[in-house]
Amino acid sequence: MFSLPEGLTLARALIASCPRALGATLKKPSERLQTRIDAAQTALMDRQRQNTLTEEDTRLLDGEIDGCFTGLKLRLDGYAALPSSKQPKSQRASTLLRQLFGDSGLSFLRDNYPAQLAAMRILIKRIDEDKLAREIDELCGPEFLDHIRMLLPRYERMVHGVLNRETGVGENLNAHRMGLQKAISSYASAVCGTVDDSDESTIELAIQALAPLDNLRANLTGRRSTDDPQPSPAAPAAPLPPSS
Repeated sequence: MFSLPEGLTLARALIASCPRALGATLKKPSERLQTRIDAAQTALMDRQRQNTLTEEDTRLLDGEIDGCFTGLKLRLDGYAALPSSKQPKSQRASTLLRQLFGDSGLSFLRDNYPAQLAAMRILIKRIDEDKLAREIDELCGPEFLDHIRMLLPRYERMVHGVLNRETGVGENLNAHRMGLQKAISSYASAVCGTVDDSDESTIELAIQALAPLDNLRANLTGRRSTDDPQPSPAAPAAPLPPSS
C-alpha cells in the first residue's frame, strides 16, 4: 500500500534499477509500467493545477470577469439612452442589448460558478457565430471582449477545480494509484519469472531489480511503527480473595 506520489517514485526507481542484463526480457513490462507512470503523473499534475487557486483567488477572478460583462453592458446602455433620432449608434446599441442580454440582463452573474460559465460561453459563442464582435468593438471598444476572451480559459479551469473539490474527484487519483499498484505487481512478477533456482546470478539480478520495492516496504513499515503509540503497561492483576 502506498500513496500515489510514493507509487510514482517507486515505479520510476524500479525502471531505473533494472539491470542491463534483464533489459530485453523486461522491455514490455517496463513499457507498461512507464505508461502507468505517465498517466498517473498527468492526473496528479491536473489535481495540483486545480488546487492552486485559493478561495480568495477564485472570488477575485469571478469579480474580474463579472466586471468585464458589466462594463460591456453599461457601455451599450449608455448609447441606448441617447435619442435614436439624433444618434445612429443608439438604435444599434438597443438592438445589441436585446440580442445579447434580453430581459434577464446580467442576472446570470448571480448564478453559481458552473451556471455563470455556461452563460458566458453561450454569449461569446453567439457573438462569434452572429459576427457581432466587430460592431461591439466599434461601439464599446475592443478592450471588453478582448479581456473576456483572455479570462474565460482561466475561469473555466477555476470552475472545473471547484467542481472537482466539491464532488470528491479523489476517486480518479485512487484509480491511478490502484492501476500503478497492479502495474508494479506485474513488473515484479516478470522479474521473478527470470529467476532460475539453479543459477545464483539470476537470483542476484532479481534482488537488484526489486531492491526499490523492498526498501519502500521497509521504509513504510518503519514509519508506521514509529507513528503507532506505544502500548500502555498492563495494569497489575487484582489480588485473589482469601480462600474460606
